[in-house]
Amino acid sequence: MSEDEYVTCEYCGAWPLWEDEMSKDVPGKCIECVRDECSHSNVLRQYLGSSDFRVRFLEHCIKCDAQREVKLYFHNRYPDRSEWVWE
Repeated sequence: MSEDEYVTCEYCGAWPLWEDEMSKDVPGKCIECVRDECSHSNVLRQYLGSSDFRVRFLEHCIKCDAQREVKLYFHNRYPDRSEWVWE
């Protein structure tokens, strides 16, 4: 492989990156930079089910395509959120 096939991120300096690892919306920025800067403010929630003590749903960020599972327990009303993951 030649070095001409690789791309460098103009924001974080990551190298070597493939062309598909770069953001299509922001030229010169890698997908990791877009994900790190995302506030996850625009999410879709998918209901996964419930039991006597909790409700589970999946949050999907529209902007960066990340997902996380949220469990809301009825006894304390504080949600238990997993980390954002990208698939």
